[in-house]
Amino acid sequence: LPGDCVFVRTGTLRYWATDGADHEKISKHDLAGITLATAKYLVEQYGAMMIGSDTSGLEQQPAPEGSKTFIPVHNYLLVEQGVHIAEFHYLEDLAKDKVYEFCYVASTNKIAGTTAGFTMRPVAMK
Repeated sequence: LPGDCVFVRTGTLRYWATDGADHEKISKHDLAGITLATAKYLVEQYGAMMIGSDTSGLEQQPAPEGSKTFIPVHNYLLVEQGVHIAEFHYLEDLAKDKVYEFCYVASTNKIAGTTAGFTMRPVAMK
């Protein structure tokens, strides 16, 4: 529905364990992500207002050959469409419980002078 948030789980965040990160596995998985065509589809056909994932960058890396920039999805979503990007979202429990629709709330810390890239506290209510 227009205004929805869409999240893509790649499984990458499961390699960020409580006892440390498995950097070898992260480096093999963190390049997964959506393409520019996928971003356009979600925004133009479904009206997504935010697209997120469990990776550090949302979009596939490296960028496809012939791209005008090394982050075409970011440029399209943020600059051209004003669509928010959410990264490093823990989606493992939702996937395990087979939860595909939920109420998403993202709050920020009340600290004066913060900018983009500041930490959030996202919550999915099943």
